Amino acid sequence: MGDLTYVVGKLGAAVYELQGAGDIRARLFSAWMRGLARILPDALPDELRDEYEEIMEALSRPPPRGGRSEGRIVATLAVMTGEEADSLAKKIVSLYSRAAEKAGHAPVEVEADALYQEEIGAPEEHPKIVGPPPGPAELNPKRRALEKVVGKTISNVEYGVEASHPEWKHEGEAIVLHFTDGTALSIEVGSNAKNLSEVHAGLKPGDIHTELLPMWREGRRPPE
Repeated sequence: MGDLTYVVGKLGAAVYELQGAGDIRARLFSAWMRGLARILPDALPDELRDEYEEIMEALSRPPPRGGRSEGRIVATLAVMTGEEADSLAKKIVSLYSRAAEKAGHAPVEVEADALYQEEIGAPEEHPKIVGPPPGPAELNPKRRALEKVVGKTISNVEYGVEASHPEWKHEGEAIVLHFTDGTALSIEVGSNAKNLSEVHAGLKPGDIHTELLPMWREGRRPPE
């Protein structure tokens, strides 16, 4: 058996990803990527290993696409029902609690409602933009880039995990909007993780995780 404290940490990361807003299947993918996929079965005691392997099997039932484990997970989640996803999320929380107790740690309490939350607050309140970005509008490159989107028609959308550079930038996600006129706009996460790692001992950019949260805002328009 390996380091159970490490296992508890990764299971805790998986449970953290399961809580919050959005489709539970999307959160299951994050739980796999940020926690479950980083655990070796041999690191678990016998009484927990079968439970872990059952969870991993439930996440990767179809045959692989090009041999990539990520393809199996995505394919499985695409056909998984909401009830199956809810049940699997509960099993992950249960495994985390049992592993924490086995390692002598107090597991973090997880409220049942946290696994079923579909949105954060009222759509008209988040995000609450309280003012323009700093500096003259005509000199702001972000604003100029976004203003070019007005009137364009989206033909395709790319969304996924960016290539990771642990020593410089943490794991992140990106969205690319492709338009019918042949242009494209990418939306990525900027970060000062490298700067923080230089002033905080023990902190590495790869220790930090971010994600994008696409959410519909029905009927909301920016002020003229």
